[in-house]
Amino acid sequence: MTECAAWLQDFLADGWKPCEAVREAAYEAGFSKRDLQIARAELGVIPDSITTWRLPEEQA
Repeated sequence: MTECAAWLQDFLADGWKPCEAVREAAYEAGFSKRDLQIARAELGVIPDSITTWRLPEEQA
């Protein structure tokens, strides 16, 4: 698991988050847009809508 994926899994562990909040927190943690894209794909993050993200049920 990439470092960004581990961070994203922890960040989304308690439920859905607005995508803008995810991006801002990721950038503040030192991750790039590309890091976040790779982590999202690695974890199978589900966009609940255009504006929110959550982990798949088996990872939540």
